[in-house]
Amino acid sequence: MLVELNIPPGRISPGPGHRHPGPVLGYIVEGQMRFAINNEPEQVLPVGKTFFEPPGAVHSTNGSARSDGPTRAVVFMLVPKGSPLVLPL
Repeated sequence: MLVELNIPPGRISPGPGHRHPGPVLGYIVEGQMRFAINNEPEQVLPVGKTFFEPPGAVHSTNGSARSDGPTRAVVFMLVPKGSPLVLPL
């Protein structure tokens, strides 16, 4: 599945995080994205950077690192047939 994430300025996903049933590969198209998996230190990814989440990894930080504009990313997800896109923790 190919999706486009559109994250408003300064928005960080609430809660303890989420995970996916398959691998996730993303590419930052606009803005800067806050990113971390498995409670590792947060990274700020600028335009042109990629990120990867192995199957079942907890996406512990997700959001926009900019307060003056949105963040957009194109994300490719491999999802097993019949599985939800997001799994509970």
